[in-house]
Amino acid sequence: MSSEELLRSFSWICRIAAALFLAWLLLSRVASAEPTPGTGVVPTAADRAEAREVYESTCVTCHGANGAGDGLGAAGLPTKPANFTDAAWQKTVSDDEIARAIVGGGAVVRRSPLMPANPALASKPGVVAALREMVRGFAKPQS
Repeated sequence: MSSEELLRSFSWICRIAAALFLAWLLLSRVASAEPTPGTGVVPTAADRAEAREVYESTCVTCHGANGAGDGLGAAGLPTKPANFTDAAWQKTVSDDEIARAIVGGGAVVRRSPLMPANPALASKPGVVAALREMVRGFAKPQS
């Protein structure tokens, strides 16, 4: 199989995965009006440790180790992952939007539906708050 055929196959797999994710999102009503986990919560040391594990095992694939949106999985995505190091991007999103994206996925906040949801984190507001801190911590000041 040539690299062009592999790329075409990967593209179709991504499209199918996105469609299935959107169907799941609509059926599960993740985008409900429930309070956002992790807003107004001060994370503990244990929350921060678990958040690092979650980032390193899940988020780093697309967002990269330094949050620049340059993870290995980013190359095949039609919409590039957010670059958390970009101060301009940081200004465009609220803490609530970051927390909702972490738990509900990109579609919940009208971003890429290919960003997966993490519904297990809905019951862990401290971990969500720690992940939000990590996202904010990647920011580099504008020159």
